[in-house]
Amino acid sequence: MNTAIEFGLLTALLYGISDYVAKFASRAVGVWRTLFWGELCSASLLSLWIVLGHAAPAGVFRLPFSVWAVAIAANLTILSATALFYRALSIGRFAVVMPIVATYGAITALLAAAFGQPLGAVALGGIAIAVLGGALASVPVPIESGRTVRPAGIGLAAAAALLYGVGFFAQAHYAVPKLGSLIPVWLYYGLGVILLGSAAAVLRRDLSPPSFTQLPVVLGTGLAASAAFLALTLAVTGGNIAVPTVLASLASVVTVVLARVLIKEQVATHQWAGIAAVIGGLVILHAAA
Repeated sequence: MNTAIEFGLLTALLYGISDYVAKFASRAVGVWRTLFWGELCSASLLSLWIVLGHAAPAGVFRLPFSVWAVAIAANLTILSATALFYRALSIGRFAVVMPIVATYGAITALLAAAFGQPLGAVALGGIAIAVLGGALASVPVPIESGRTVRPAGIGLAAAAALLYGVGFFAQAHYAVPKLGSLIPVWLYYGLGVILLGSAAAVLRRDLSPPSFTQLPVVLGTGLAASAAFLALTLAVTGGNIAVPTVLASLASVVTVVLARVLIKEQVATHQWAGIAAVIGGLVILHAAA
């Protein structure tokens, strides 16, 4: 349990940093180029590590195709969630987008419970509080004229949370026990590079390399995210899916705090309350799991 908690918290820290940097990377070079070049860097480093013989369990490449099919489907779901999430970050505010996306931990925990991992009434209450907190954080903020404006990125963030919850559960429940902790991460980034490159060619999207000044945010986003993904797969290796995934979703807190401290992004009172509810719900779920 301690390992799951430690790696879950490490995942939250790394994803929080990656998500903060992703906003600026997406605005600087666009979502497509941010995803492609960040994932190409991660896929290249992971491929080198595997070639050197440090990652693949014995016989992993002789496993039935059904194991690989589940891993591929899970990774495609997570990749779709990431694209939606980066788009939401590029048009929306951290304080709105992050609490909504953070509810993916609750979705994963519910799926884990449905497939046999016990969750009591207290844990379910924590999940409900987290979901309601995400909804409260997305309530429109009044402007000077007295009207309200619907914050940008709400729908994209909600879709991303759902896809993340399903994808991470499938990855942890089916793929990681058979493929180990690193192969599913390598597969995710390899698929991302292939699919993004192919789609960009068909849709005529610009995938030109970032400029030298843009490289830190683009590569920083990709490397921090890949390290977080690896930490999460290590966290669920022991079979406990709900606790580390819920802890990982605390990344929203890291991101919002970074935004408040570094760029002085304003957060309305009711949005602070929503963020607090998300944190409280996740803490309750963690304590009850």
